[in-house]
Amino acid sequence: MKNSSKLLLAGLLALGAANSTFAQNPLNDTLTFVLNPGIIDPGPHKPHLAPANVSLPLCVFNGYSLLFIGTGEVSLTYSVVDEYEEEWISGTLSLSNGNEEPIDVSTLPAGDYTILLYIAGREYEGEFTIEDN
Repeated sequence: MKNSSKLLLAGLLALGAANSTFAQNPLNDTLTFVLNPGIIDPGPHKPHLAPANVSLPLCVFNGYSLLFIGTGEVSLTYSVVDEYEEEWISGTLSLSNGNEEPIDVSTLPAGDYTILLYIAGREYEGEFTIEDN
């Protein structure tokens, strides 16, 4: 739990430093990513967050975009899937500390989605919901 607190704190500091309308929108929601136990078996305990040597970016969802903010140097591949595991969006990002990269999700129909991040041979996942307009 201490690692997730440090990650959240680092992410919030990066968000506060970012010059973006996302940082000023009170409707933003920060996604929390967990290591997918189906890819890397964490053992009989709860899934754990990223190892210390992996720099997970901060991801802020505002209802129409996912804004990734780098918390260190990282290259990742991402995939957005719905509750039926159908892929809707995919791509790659290269982030550095404080660098921002948005992913437009405004064309997705209302529903629950998972964003999968593939970093250094591991899969991390976070969830978000698109509301009806």
